Amino acid sequence: MKNNIKTQLETFQTQPLRPAALALLNTLGYHSPKTLELDGSPATFLERFNQNPEATRFNEEKAQVGDWTEVPLFSHLINHFKLLFYKFN
Repeated sequence: MKNNIKTQLETFQTQPLRPAALALLNTLGYHSPKTLELDGSPATFLERFNQNPEATRFNEEKAQVGDWTEVPLFSHLINHFKLLFYKFN
């Protein structure tokens, strides 16, 4: 398992972020039908995330959104635990 995780982490260097992130989650045993597919734009993520009035507002300052360059994947793994993959400068 440890070698599989290492291999999947190394794919982040050669693959686009979304498939690398999904492969890592699969290796770790996480599968969720609640995965939001995004166009990669941080603005699109924020727009989609903030549409839900029941959701906690996303704190852009704490998340340093200004440094993000890509947001291709947002996944709901278990109740109250969500996972966001993004690239930053």
